[in-house]
Amino acid sequence: MQILNIKNIEFEKQGKILFKIEKLSINTGDIIGLIGKNGSGKTTLLKHIDDLLKDENNISLELLEFGENSLLKKSGGEVVVNKIRSGLLSNVDLYLLDEPSTYLDYNNANKIANLIKRTPATFCIASHDRNFLNNVCTKLWIIENKTVREFNGNYQEYKLQEEIETTEYEAELQKYNKETKKIKKSIQEMREEQGKKSGKPKNMSGSDYRIISVKNKISKNQKRLQKKISRQEDKLESNIKPKPLKDKYDIEFLEIFKETHKKNFCIDEKNCEIDGKFLWNSPGFTFASGDKILIKGINGSGKTTFLNYVKESIPNSLQVAYFEQNGFDTFKEEKTLFEFVKESTSLNDIELRNILALLNFRGDDINKKIEVLSKGEKVKLYFVSLLFRNTDVLLLDEITNFLDVVAIEAVEKILKKYPGILIMVSHDMEFIDNVATKVINISNKEVLKFE
Repeated sequence: MQILNIKNIEFEKQGKILFKIEKLSINTGDIIGLIGKNGSGKTTLLKHIDDLLKDENNISLELLEFGENSLLKKSGGEVVVNKIRSGLLSNVDLYLLDEPSTYLDYNNANKIANLIKRTPATFCIASHDRNFLNNVCTKLWIIENKTVREFNGNYQEYKLQEEIETTEYEAELQKYNKETKKIKKSIQEMREEQGKKSGKPKNMSGSDYRIISVKNKISKNQKRLQKKISRQEDKLESNIKPKPLKDKYDIEFLEIFKETHKKNFCIDEKNCEIDGKFLWNSPGFTFASGDKILIKGINGSGKTTFLNYVKESIPNSLQVAYFEQNGFDTFKEEKTLFEFVKESTSLNDIELRNILALLNFRGDDINKKIEVLSKGEKVKLYFVSLLFRNTDVLLLDEITNFLDVVAIEAVEKILKKYPGILIMVSHDMEFIDNVATKVINISNKEVLKFE
């Protein structure tokens, strides 16, 4: 049964088009994953669906928000799980969920995924968590290039389809380039032949030759050659270059990371207590350049506390950058995006534009005032400002929480190239698998390291 049919709708924000919808539908039993870049309009679309169906007597629905504006952001994972569980017991037809796994560790995110799959209802879920999207979704709505398109399948299947399309595009581009080169060579050879057959005599001036050429008839050979050239030129014009599927940015510029002398530091064994509560016992560890270490543990296990202990143990001789979850609250909002990163990093203008483009700040975006940026956009800005300061150690506390999927994948590419010591807290399983090479696990109040 069809719950909702959306046709020919345009959404605007501050006088600018966010996206257009030609046709979208929600059918009973759908579990739709809504993805798009920061600021693309995911929450706007969820709220529009909520508004459309509020007055429908035969459709019951509930909108649950857990993203950057959620009041639950400082609550434990179990509180969020219980909130969702109680919401799913409402027995409504359609649930609209906005970033349900944002503050959850892997175990709690899995609980939510299993709850959703067991609930006999329909879902539309905005999420940046690729593991979650793979686990629950039967189809995706992708907000991209100011349109919303539908894909039947989960995120992994969507990326696989993207790879297939990219391979086909590259094959078409190679074919186009080969054919273009062949046609141009053919035209050049015929023009050379034409020149040989109609060249002016050596003892005739250029002006005399031009006058005589106008008056004389072109030879049959010349006509035949000219027709051939014209046909080849028409062929060249009809050989249309395939359009790229997406804006593609080369990441070779990430070689701007300067290889430094190998650095290392140690932390001592420690028993950690907060307000009389024992959190964990940690042995001593040594960290070295090239390490990409994940601090793993359930909600409330003391991951951020351990990261802070690591920070306090780093010697003053090493340059440190620390990404804290709300570290961007002190940004000077009157500055433009470009002004801020220019002052904060050692990159030149070209390098800055490249890195900002990779994180989806393109064209006039770099002249945006910080005050109009979304939380996800501020996270990207904060990340760039910390990363390119010639640091020896980079500490990241839940950097993926407010980033869109595209930005997370860009951050992964950047961090893989980072030559220093990287230590991070994250619950994003895809991010962890793609970046981390070592794991420090906090389990049963013990801190253990795995290569």
